[in-house]
Order: sequence, then structure tokens, then C-alpha cells
Amino acid sequence: CFSRRGAIRTITSAKDDEAVNGDSFSLKDLDARNPKTMDVLIQAHKYWIAAADVDGYRIDTLRNIAPSSAAIFCNGVREYATRIGKANFMIFGELVGDDDLIHKYIGGNTPVEGAAEGDDYPLLNACLDFPLYAVLDEVLKGEKECACIRDRYSYFNKYYRNFGEAGRYYV
Repeated sequence: CFSRRGAIRTITSAKDDEAVNGDSFSLKDLDARNPKTMDVLIQAHKYWIAAADVDGYRIDTLRNIAPSSAAIFCNGVREYATRIGKANFMIFGELVGDDDLIHKYIGGNTPVEGAAEGDDYPLLNACLDFPLYAVLDEVLKGEKECACIRDRYSYFNKYYRNFGEAGRYYV
């Protein structure tokens, strides 16, 4: 059930084999590409939805999970939640990266140009807004211009017609 590829030394992209299949410090990487492992993960999370009336999940270190494996997990959990009456089950991700990477997981969730066949990204309700986090504290401390925050939100025009729409997808 484990990848057994050794420790992650550098995290560069979700496609990097080491970043996706390596161990994070003492935490051993589960082989999410193995259907038996994925089935156990989905079954365990379905159990907690039913037993504890869970309404949503946060997926940490999403960048270190193959997108297609994350899509299988999210679809399996969301289908179960819908089947038992939780139509608004929320899944949001912790995805350290820029907006172009985050947008692959949220919003329109359209096919990614140049992606390999079968490289589907999961559709998440939202992601943590790490690009804002990267500039906000420095602006508040006076270390960067306020324009950095304005530029941050102007970037949303690339994907959304208004900022309110973008606010649905960023935590």
C-alpha cells in the first residue's frame, strides 16, 4: 500500500515523481494509484461521513497527490455523500502554488492544455488562497506596496468576470 520511493528532497510540481510518490519526512506515502489502496481510503472516509455526520473534508498537501488519484478520491467521496443526502458536501484543498495551478482544481475545472491523457484534476469547491497569503502580511507590515494586493485581485479577471465569483473558490 506504500509507494516506497524514499523521501521527498524537493517539491517542484504535481507531475514530479518524487513530489508525488515520495515520503514526507516520517510520513510514508500511500500508493494512491493502487486501486486497492484507493478503495480503502474512500471506504474509510465514507465511514466517517456516516459515523460522525461529516459535511466536508480538507485535503492537505494536494500538490503531492497525482491529480488523477485525487479526482478518483473526490468523486468517490462526493458520490457517497450525495447518495446519503449531503448534496452540499464540501471538499477544499491546501495547494501551495500560484493561481494557474490552483485554477486547475477549482472554478470551471476545464481540461488542462497539454495534459497527458487520463490526467484529470479533481473538482474542488475551493482552495486555500496561498497567493494572497504570500503578499498580505508584507503589505500589512509596510514591506510591500498596497498595489500588490490590487494586482492579486486584478489577476482574477483572467478567470472570473467579477471578484465575487472568485470569492466562491478561495478560502
